[in-house]
Amino acid sequence: MGWNIVVVSVILLLNAASTSSQSLAKPGCQQKCGDVNIPYPFGVGNNDSDCFRDSHFHFVCNTSSGHPVLLGSPRGNIPFRNISLEGQTTVHIPIAMDCYNQGGREEPMTGSKK
Repeated sequence: MGWNIVVVSVILLLNAASTSSQSLAKPGCQQKCGDVNIPYPFGVGNNDSDCFRDSHFHFVCNTSSGHPVLLGSPRGNIPFRNISLEGQTTVHIPIAMDCYNQGGREEPMTGSKK
């Protein structure tokens, strides 16, 4: 029974170590922006920085509002809330709608039509 506990403990420690190593930034690079962890291959830095794999993985940590916001996208204007190496990210994108009539003029939205 003692060996079973040791084996299970070792497996749990190895699993925790691999999970924590996946969530770290490259050594010497910024690890967080506000509450968002920045795991490599993503990163924050100058364009010539080696903190990210390439320009598709480059983020900006914007601190101008007082609360750091991690921004990404080709124009650097989409706020990211979470980055997962398992293939999922959470972003904050406001939803807006403009309505136009057949003549191309904007009309106020008055509710849904059925």
